[in-house]
Amino acid sequence: MKKLLLAVLLFGFASLFSQPSAYATPILSQDILLNNNGTIQSIGFVSVNVADSFEWGAPTYAADSWLELELFGFQFMQSFGDTFEALFDINNLVAGFEFLQFDVLDPVSGFAFQGIFDTVLGFGFLDVFSVPDESLIAAFDTVFLGNTSVAVPVPATFGLMLLALFGLALRRRA
Repeated sequence: MKKLLLAVLLFGFASLFSQPSAYATPILSQDILLNNNGTIQSIGFVSVNVADSFEWGAPTYAADSWLELELFGFQFMQSFGDTFEALFDINNLVAGFEFLQFDVLDPVSGFAFQGIFDTVLGFGFLDVFSVPDESLIAAFDTVFLGNTSVAVPVPATFGLMLLALFGLALRRRA
């Protein structure tokens, strides 16, 4: 009876502290590269959570929000007025984004960034604007999407594993 009570107690404790949404979902990240007179340099990256995407037309999925977006050292938090769209093949995540479009503002620096990348048609551009006077600061037409990485975060099962080991240790002592 004590063992059954201990098992129920441990199960309840594990249920109390486990996260209900603890599942592994891929995170698709891709570098944004600039060809500067034959020298390729990374100017940023973008990451999306695949679980937050929706079917655009099988097998293409679309994401309308980013997990991380960095350009020229500026990290962006998504806010009202920012536009973002990323299309990718759900069956071939390592191929990266097929299409990426964004129009974002960094309110601290006063810069706005607008970019479109289409890997199917093979073009991309990135414009940088000054927000106060709405002037074009730089226009890049030799930008493209580079290395792709697909990370699958580990679910929050570490606590459950520790509880199981604790239960096994208690059982061994008894």
